[in-house]
Amino acid sequence: MHTIRLSREEEVSTITAIYRHHVLHGTGTFEVDPPSEAEMAVRRSDVLAKNLPYLVAEENGQLLGFAYCNWFKLRPAYRFSAEDSICVAQKAHGKGIGAHRATGISQVGAIKSCGWKFDRWPDIVLMEKPLGAGDTTPAA
Repeated sequence: MHTIRLSREEEVSTITAIYRHHVLHGTGTFEVDPPSEAEMAVRRSDVLAKNLPYLVAEENGQLLGFAYCNWFKLRPAYRFSAEDSICVAQKAHGKGIGAHRATGISQVGAIKSCGWKFDRWPDIVLMEKPLGAGDTTPAA
């Protein structure tokens, strides 16, 4: 059984290694050059400075993945919307660590052929999950 908890600064090295694998072998990110550990630390600090979550999944003391939220867009009208990123360690694939659909997240669209990676044009899938009252109440 894995645990989800807040990430710690000393875990940036492992987080960087997990992300590096996704950059080099996957299309979950459209980065083509893996960021350095220092860059990943800056990115984590930026998320935390916005009072947004930067989490890890852990089992028996080993990190299985990480997830964080960031603002969807910078314009004020988007201030109630965030986007998430989830990266699962290769050894934990298929174990439900990054289970988007299992938590009620649904696909709402796709942007076709919007990036060039690995000599092909992958799509971006758009998914959502309203939190709280969602759009049934006015914004505060």
